[in-house]
Amino acid sequence: MLLVVVVLLMVVMLLVIVMLLMIVMLLMIVMLLMIIMLLMIVMLLVIIVVLLFVLVFVIVVPLALANNGGRELHHLIVLQGRSARR
Repeated sequence: MLLVVVVLLMVVMLLVIVMLLMIVMLLMIVMLLMIIMLLMIVMLLVIIVVLLFVLVFVIVVPLALANNGGRELHHLIVLQGRSARR
């Protein structure tokens, strides 16, 4: 009789431990998924910012070149290039 009770207790303890382990594993997986999602969101934000910068350059530079200031801009770029070569 005593043996049966001890065995049952052991089985229950094992089940509880397994359940706890499963819960911990699920929590870990959820945390990992959350971290991955956050990283993805950050990456998307970075990509959007980079694209915005590229668009700004693509739009602003031709406009500046089209205006009278374009020549000054061109001279500045050329001068910088020459100074860099030296």
